[in-house]
Amino acid sequence: MNVEKWFNYISKVATNESDLKKIEDEIALGQIEEVITMAKDELELVDYYIEQKGWEAVAEEQKESDKMIGRMSDSVYFSNPLIPEEPEAVEEKK
Repeated sequence: MNVEKWFNYISKVATNESDLKKIEDEIALGQIEEVITMAKDELELVDYYIEQKGWEAVAEEQKESDKMIGRMSDSVYFSNPLIPEEPEAVEEKK
């Protein structure tokens, strides 16, 4: 989920509505206290992500995954179970 979109949505709902029950119903994430706790946790996570330069780790892991898939592509074969068998193969099984 995009954290910025999530925050903007909750902020819009909370700004446009003063009734806590209506805010809770619209957001549908629990009681407002729980939503506040989630938002604080998200802020901590964003700070951590920035401090640790998390996007660099994600990019590096993606490169490694792509290399692994490339190495496996010659040895991994996929079959389609929906393709019917050849008539000769069915006759031989009988």
